[in-house]
Amino acid sequence: MYVASADTNVSLYFLLQDAVTGAPYTTTGGEASFNLLYTRAGAAQVSNNVTAALGSAVAAHEDNKVFHCGNGVWRCDFPDAAFAAGADRAICQVTHDSGSFLAAHLSVELSLIADVFGENVDSTGTEVITAKKALEAVLAVIAGDSAFTESTGGYQFKGRDGSTDIVTVTVDDVGDRSSSTVN
Repeated sequence: MYVASADTNVSLYFLLQDAVTGAPYTTTGGEASFNLLYTRAGAAQVSNNVTAALGSAVAAHEDNKVFHCGNGVWRCDFPDAAFAAGADRAICQVTHDSGSFLAAHLSVELSLIADVFGENVDSTGTEVITAKKALEAVLAVIAGDSAFTESTGGYQFKGRDGSTDIVTVTVDDVGDRSSSTVN
């Protein structure tokens, strides 16, 4: 899962399982026995006791509170410090003081959007976000086929029949896409 670095009011969802039966953990009323733990890369684990249940599944975010959404799915509101800038990942966990449910964890990648897609430098030395490359790949999958023309720097995304151009994109060295056409 990706969360933007320094994002605030992050709610994560966990499927909790009863420690004895393996069935979805649906017991409510003992939320103060829950613990929300997180470990950021290069740092010691931090444990926060849940203070109470949230009022509803759509309630405003409140640090260290949880809500049973149904069938063992729990919304867990982690503190902002778990996602603060300065680390590239965190492991978020939910445990119970008495072990009533199996501990659950989620690996969270903390990143700026530019970091997710990467950066590149064009021929003029200008940084160019390469998200366009990711978009082009998605379009090729959706369209079913693509072709790159070296001489024009253009991409043609073909329809499922393999011959009809759906999108034609030409990108110059500085990322100008002014010659893009959708057919």
